[in-house]
Order: sequence, then structure tokens, then C-alpha cells
Amino acid sequence: MECLGSGFNSDGTLCSSSCQAQLIDVKGREEILIIHSKNKKLDKNVSLNVITM
Repeated sequence: MECLGSGFNSDGTLCSSSCQAQLIDVKGREEILIIHSKNKKLDKNVSLNVITM
């Protein structure tokens, strides 16, 4: 069976392919939190760096 780009085989069943992803380091997690907390009111005691640890 041929695995189509949509995650399905040509007969309609799911492909059994897998993918691997690296874990995000502390700096990367902090950058993600900065983006998602932009324009959000956070308490002055909140440290995104501490949250990412």
C-alpha cells in the first residue's frame, strides 16, 4: 500500500509511519512563553524563565 501525504494509505487505512522531534530546551520554552504571553497582563512577580525550568 502507498502512504499518501494525508496520513492515509491508498486503501483508506491509516499509515503506520512515525516522526521524531527534539525536545525544546529552556531557552526555546521561554521564547514560546514570551510569544504566547504577549499582550497578557501578568503579575509583576511572574518570571517566565522560572516557569520554563
